[in-house]
Amino acid sequence: MKFKPHHLFLLLVILIPVVLRFLFPLTYHGFDVGTFEKWIPSTTPFYNVYATDCYCNYPIIGLFLSTGVLKLVGSYFLFFLYLALFESFNALLFYRLLGFFQVNNKWMYTLLFVSLPSTISGGALWGQIDHIGLTFLLILLLIIAQIYQNNCLGKTTSRWHYLSIGVLFYLAIFTKQLLIFPLIPIGIAILLILYGRKNLKEALFQFAIMLAGFLIPFLAFEAWLSYPDTYSLTHYQRILENGSDHMDIISGNGITIWQLFYHNLEHPSTEKIIAFLSPKHIGLLLTFCFSSWLFFQYIKKSFLSGTVAFQIGLLCLVIAVFNLTFNLFLTGTHERYLFYFYPFLIIAFLGLRNQPGLFKPYDIILFFIGSIGYGLFVLAILKGWLKVDNMHVNTIYHKFITIGHLLIFTRLLFIVRKVGNS
Repeated sequence: MKFKPHHLFLLLVILIPVVLRFLFPLTYHGFDVGTFEKWIPSTTPFYNVYATDCYCNYPIIGLFLSTGVLKLVGSYFLFFLYLALFESFNALLFYRLLGFFQVNNKWMYTLLFVSLPSTISGGALWGQIDHIGLTFLLILLLIIAQIYQNNCLGKTTSRWHYLSIGVLFYLAIFTKQLLIFPLIPIGIAILLILYGRKNLKEALFQFAIMLAGFLIPFLAFEAWLSYPDTYSLTHYQRILENGSDHMDIISGNGITIWQLFYHNLEHPSTEKIIAFLSPKHIGLLLTFCFSSWLFFQYIKKSFLSGTVAFQIGLLCLVIAVFNLTFNLFLTGTHERYLFYFYPFLIIAFLGLRNQPGLFKPYDIILFFIGSIGYGLFVLAILKGWLKVDNMHVNTIYHKFITIGHLLIFTRLLFIVRKVGNS
């Protein structure tokens, strides 16, 4: 491949996360990074970490990628630099994914992806590993895009692709619990691919390969780890039980409609408001209803076109809307739970851009304002600007951001319904 001018621009884009880390070496979330450091003594030996009294509420891969790496490098700055390098790698993956969409000036869209304030604030600058989860998701999308392309060209997809899907599902699920949400639509997409196989025996064989890709690392790690007998199935049971109380308050400083009705973010969400229903129950019901409709629309519309751009664009639109759905309606969500929304919305827009009349000019403005607003919100939380006496409080900005994303959610429902209808 010959070096072209746009490759230089791409290189500069990729370096942005690393440069930002050098420019702001002391900007990070003290509690989260301090927690990773606090977990270090419990990781000697590492296989025994879940048998200790350490809170350690990350699955094993996430624990390796956070506390494990911090323990290894022994320096906050080197840890932050490692996180920034993952953001740079994500830029490369994003650029590669756009290659399936036949878009011009891919480096410009990659710049937009890298420059999202929410991505910058909530990823490497924060000191968290959500963007490492995004790495696994982007690789999954690349593999799925390759499968779609092979199907269009009548080519056979290597079994290694399906084995990789299983391994990536394991890595993502056991990095952070939040990754379960984007993996649900991706899992549906993979099942639809297998459903479309003319040869049932071939489809079952490919599914078995993916299952093996998941089970081999799963069984290996579970055999290596020690944890109390009360968690008989997997250490993930301990993780889920430790984090199961998140929804018992109105908001963990996230973007949720419930903070429009309750001023105290830590007000119990289990308190009944209508008959036997509480905000927690209503939120679960609304999320289930909207998500069921969303997945029904996805399954129905996935058969409309075989082009790679349409299939990946539709899938990413569903991932984005599903992410926004549970953020808005569930109780107890945190500020960075919306981290995956805008990256997948950009991919959805680029993949579906040739659908006539689907996106209006005001949509771009609305999405852009939402991204800036949310990014500043996360940055404000990171810098402590929205705290009073070091405590999170429900401000007018919380309500402004929530209403703005409720408008975006409403508009996206119409867009999902319209996909493929024109």
